[in-house]
Amino acid sequence: MESPLPSTEEPVSPGKPSKYLICRPERVGILDIFRLLFTSRRFLDYHSFVQSSSPPISAELEAAIPEPNVIISAMLLKILHVLRKPLALLGRMVEYCLNLLCLNGGYMGFLRNIVTALPKEYLPLLDLQELGDDVTPLDLTTMASKIAYENPAYIREAVDNHLKMNFVEFFNCWNKFLEAKSTQAFVFTDKKEDARWIFLVFRGTELFDAMDWSADLDISRIHINDKMGSVHLGFMKALGLQDETDFAKGFPIDDAGTEDKPLAYYAIRTALSKLLEEHPRATIVLTGHSQGGALAVLFSALLAYHGRRDLLERIEGCTFAAYMDSMVSLKYYRTVYRHDIVPRIPFDQPPIFNFRHFGVCIYYEGWYTRKMAGDDEPNPNFFDWSFLGEMFRGSWDDLSDALDAAKKEGKEFEEGWISLFLRLYGLTFPGMAFHSPRDYLNAARLSKVAIKDDADLL
Repeated sequence: MESPLPSTEEPVSPGKPSKYLICRPERVGILDIFRLLFTSRRFLDYHSFVQSSSPPISAELEAAIPEPNVIISAMLLKILHVLRKPLALLGRMVEYCLNLLCLNGGYMGFLRNIVTALPKEYLPLLDLQELGDDVTPLDLTTMASKIAYENPAYIREAVDNHLKMNFVEFFNCWNKFLEAKSTQAFVFTDKKEDARWIFLVFRGTELFDAMDWSADLDISRIHINDKMGSVHLGFMKALGLQDETDFAKGFPIDDAGTEDKPLAYYAIRTALSKLLEEHPRATIVLTGHSQGGALAVLFSALLAYHGRRDLLERIEGCTFAAYMDSMVSLKYYRTVYRHDIVPRIPFDQPPIFNFRHFGVCIYYEGWYTRKMAGDDEPNPNFFDWSFLGEMFRGSWDDLSDALDAAKKEGKEFEEGWISLFLRLYGLTFPGMAFHSPRDYLNAARLSKVAIKDDADLL
């Protein structure tokens, strides 16, 4: 059977540097903020924190004046950069305390253990629901995306003993530009021998990681080539990009990582190739929540860029951009819960913001209703005041559903005080509360409208 994929794409010649736009939030100063707010200065004239190729990545960018969303993003990026260390410290303290209390049976149990014995050590919180025998592809990939936020030991435990599948490997990969191992993913199969499915799951945006949130808001992008267009620079760095101004040098065909500093794209590509040798009939499913979903998409784009037909022909989960939509016959679904802010950033407001979604959008209007939204979800750039009432009403509905969940849907849907507290916070800023993996999982399991072709996946 002839492959549906195009012939191998030739990477951009090393002698022809890529076009790019790079925003450096750490260099944004008070004077820059003032100029953004009160002057009509061209965006490319902010040389202190904007770096652009010549010619710029698009002709329209040459004369572009920053719009309100650009100004908001620049200010938020600066705030996140300043707060990155305090936020990380706060995150470690909150996570440790919450896990310590939960592991010891709450406040009273913790005090009792202090009196009677040493308190138990830290283990990560993991709220797993029973999936049952009638699990759907959406249930499984959503649960796996939620599990990805846990530590390697707990992920193995969850896959092997909760999902009853076969854990293969956890990846903790290097980001050259952050100088840290900041990209995590794991791989598992539906069974140990003669597997039918290989799942690759990327970890998403972590709540207390300012650099993750900065990547979500970032406007930086790099041009791959004329056929594939431009992509988000921060996400490419997470996958292992080595040169932020030249895509071909940044992603050579051969592995550019080392044993102590593995690069996500190459390490995972090698692992998947070995797994396909062991399971020649298997299909690969790519998934992830939040930033993890973006990395899953871009991972497949890199496979196409390097012409890796052996892997692309086996992928069931996602594809990339108009080029991939038209040239590669893969299925790609993306899910959006209510007015979750993360799928709506970076914005789609050319020419400075020029990021677009693709594939089929499955939009959840709550736990119980989902619909095919076509190319995009409602309120695609988030800051549309006409949706404000709907956003707050949705937060109240979710809180009400959560309080009644155990009685209405069963014990496995019962929510603890931490989850309920976050829902109360959502009454103040609903865009963040809607980002919870728990809501995505509940909606995937409880929503009434079936997704066409679900049965083809599992």
